[in-house]
Amino acid sequence: TNIETQSLAALHQAIGFSSIELGDFQTAEANLETALRLNLQLGRPIEIMKINLGRGRLLARTGKRQQAIDLLRPVRRQFLSNGMPEEAGLCGLEVVEVMLALGKASQAENLARRIIAEFTKAGLNSRAITALGYLTEAIASRDIPRNLVVQVREYIVSLQTAPERDFVYVSG
Repeated sequence: TNIETQSLAALHQAIGFSSIELGDFQTAEANLETALRLNLQLGRPIEIMKINLGRGRLLARTGKRQQAIDLLRPVRRQFLSNGMPEEAGLCGLEVVEVMLALGKASQAENLARRIIAEFTKAGLNSRAITALGYLTEAIASRDIPRNLVVQVREYIVSLQTAPERDFVYVSG
């Protein structure tokens, strides 16, 4: 039934995302592909966008940076066109991270500023906007601390469950 297929798709998606974070890229790829196939069968476009965000993250982590950007840009536009500015911003931060790795700081800065404008227009948590501002200024000064993009992205996600949490950069 569809509920069983949805559960199976969600399980593969969760394993895929977790495997990326664990650095098990083969497992991640196999599970994301299965989740994508199942969600295509079910006609679930929002889940397909989320899986494609994961696929872009996987490409970035495996050094396929330009392919990651090429996949993530249209996914970001899809999130925006579906009224999902937070997801679009998180997707955009993946692109910012890849752009910085490619030495494209001015493009990364411009995208970070667009994300701030989108978050502001959508009335998202002001703490997220402040963290994005900190990131944008670090990019503008060309003094980007190691892992700052990752920490800002993880912080924004954490605000979903802890909206009063302060952003603190931890060097490392």
